[in-house]
Amino acid sequence: MPKAKNLTVAFVLLAAALPARAELDDASVLFPPVAELLGETDPVLPESERLDLRDALMAMPPLQAELRALASGSASRQRGALDRLGAKRERKAAPYIGALLLQTSSPLQSRVSAANALGRIGEKDSVTFLERATLDENKELRFAAALALGKLKSVEAVRALETVLRDDPHWWVRYAAAVALGDTRQPAAVPALSRALSEELRWQVRQQAARSLGTIGTRPAVEALGRALGDQDSTVRYSAARALGEVGGTESVDLLHDAYATESDPLPRGQLQASLKRATRR
Repeated sequence: MPKAKNLTVAFVLLAAALPARAELDDASVLFPPVAELLGETDPVLPESERLDLRDALMAMPPLQAELRALASGSASRQRGALDRLGAKRERKAAPYIGALLLQTSSPLQSRVSAANALGRIGEKDSVTFLERATLDENKELRFAAALALGKLKSVEAVRALETVLRDDPHWWVRYAAAVALGDTRQPAAVPALSRALSEELRWQVRQQAARSLGTIGTRPAVEALGRALGDQDSTVRYSAARALGEVGGTESVDLLHDAYATESDPLPRGQLQASLKRATRR
């Protein structure tokens, strides 16, 4: 599957699972435009640079050649090198990629690609670079940096993401932080996700917090999901019910059963029924 298309597909599938909401709202504003934010569209390159990139891919240049591409100032050469370094998980390149990430004079899309590359490499020492990038003035870069932090799967990354989820002024970035906290699969992420599930104003972020809590699946996560079954938004209740079904266990079954007795909206009610069946089989 092409670079990061799996993440784009995940967002599309999530939207498709919510027909009631999609019929009411403009689908273009329901969720962040992931492909655009992460630079999934191919750049339009001059013919000379197309030849350079083609030759580079065929020759598989050594690390030093890739580092020269990072310092070239050419967005297309930088993005090509970042894609290859990320695909090879070249840890030795992480400090150089981090420097490009924080270089405000570099093209924004190169910096976004640098964040993506650091996430793919997974070097835990990259937390410092990515955390600083979450304070950048560009929401696109903050979005990419937050998602990349989740790929590091460390407690240090959780701490950085907690701040993003709580304080970032743009809901796209808070949404990315909720996704990333789930990606870490760290129990330490549960308090921040639980707080977002109860306090966040945007239903999209609350919904993703529910999904991420389901991914972590600890007892405190189940308790937070149980409270979310009473959320004012039906799609959040739907996601909480789905997450509890995936976690399973006696406590999840009890929470789902109690919610089913009082839920009247067909969207979450249908999911409550499906989750009860799934949870009792686990």
